[in-house]
Amino acid sequence: MFARRLSILSVLILALGGTATVALAEPNPLPPQTIAQRGPGPRGPRGPLGAIEQLNLSDQQIEDLENIRLRYQDEMNEQRQILMEAKQELNDMMSGSTSVGQIRNQYSQVEQLRQQLGALQFESMLEMREVLTPEQRLQFAEKMQQRRAGRQNRLGN
Repeated sequence: MFARRLSILSVLILALGGTATVALAEPNPLPPQTIAQRGPGPRGPRGPLGAIEQLNLSDQQIEDLENIRLRYQDEMNEQRQILMEAKQELNDMMSGSTSVGQIRNQYSQVEQLRQQLGALQFESMLEMREVLTPEQRLQFAEKMQQRRAGRQNRLGN
């Protein structure tokens, strides 16, 4: 259940968070009961599970969001892989003896792939948005704004 909620949070952050980039590379290994026992820290509940619990998602909402995530997962992973390979090819071209015209063409392809992935993410975001109530959308937007502000403060921007 924890992994399911974590994956839903990841998708929500990526989809509804706009340009906010959140690294969940090292999720909290503690079980949900332990996280709940720890309580709020200086910036609210700790860990990714706290953000989901604050949205008070129903079991049906969790299931709906998970289904949306699963429906888009394979296509998005495939698009990311294609984009990564195209970017690597562009990097290789830049360091080699490829003509400027070929490099420009590869750059255009990379940009087109980025746009396609962005459109796919946007479509999944629209579907997920429909699962949340207006109050949950507002709560989530506020949480993402707080995260962005905190990250900017830490980076000194």
